[in-house]
Amino acid sequence: MISGKEAAMRELFDITPHSTGPGFRMRLKTGEIDVPDGRGGYIVSSGMGSGKTESIKSLIRHKHDEGILYCVDTRDELEKMFGWIVENLVVEGVLRMEDVMIISLSLIHISEPTRLALIS
Repeated sequence: MISGKEAAMRELFDITPHSTGPGFRMRLKTGEIDVPDGRGGYIVSSGMGSGKTESIKSLIRHKHDEGILYCVDTRDELEKMFGWIVENLVVEGVLRMEDVMIISLSLIHISEPTRLALIS
């Protein structure tokens, strides 16, 4: 049974680990995507509103310690994900602020502890 805290932490579309080995499954409105648990880049492409962002939030929550590069088309999308990470993962203690960075052509945001480490 899922506790109230665990239920509150779940995203709309949660990733689920494969039962037969490494990797996970993203269940979107438009179908399922099986992702192997190996190093490399993966592009998740499906229609607007299919659940990509919510699944990726779950991926970030569960796999953040492996390093994730999240790329989007607009600054608005980037800022929304950054805000979600701060409000949900930094505040909960899952990540530290210095673990999160935004890079865009018009905006570079590095947390103060990370900036100080880079210049020292």
